[in-house]
Amino acid sequence: MAGTTSTAPEAAVAREGDFRPAPGLVGLTGRLRVQVVGKAVGILEVKEGQARFLPGDGVAAATAIVDGEETVRALLRGRLNPVVAVLRGDLDLQGDLDFAIRAILGLHVAGPFAGEKAD
Repeated sequence: MAGTTSTAPEAAVAREGDFRPAPGLVGLTGRLRVQVVGKAVGILEVKEGQARFLPGDGVAAATAIVDGEETVRALLRGRLNPVVAVLRGDLDLQGDLDFAIRAILGLHVAGPFAGEKAD
């Protein structure tokens, strides 16, 4: 896995409480914990076609472990295909794999965080 950058990934996505339309996530509800090399950076919360990124750690159906913050940003913005990320070793999924795969692929379809400015 590659190294990380110094900017917090949650700074590049929606603030707590800001649900974004995510057409690729219609019919899906749950939470996906996001970790950068074992350190929890937040929770992706999905509710029927809406998504938001919450800071911190919490209860989640699945966990996505990524190799660095740039990978987190690319996945959340739909710029990195999750299948490619897994094959390259940049992404590992644990827990409810069906939910995790559907959530990440749903972001790839139409990234609700695509317009977020990187800090």
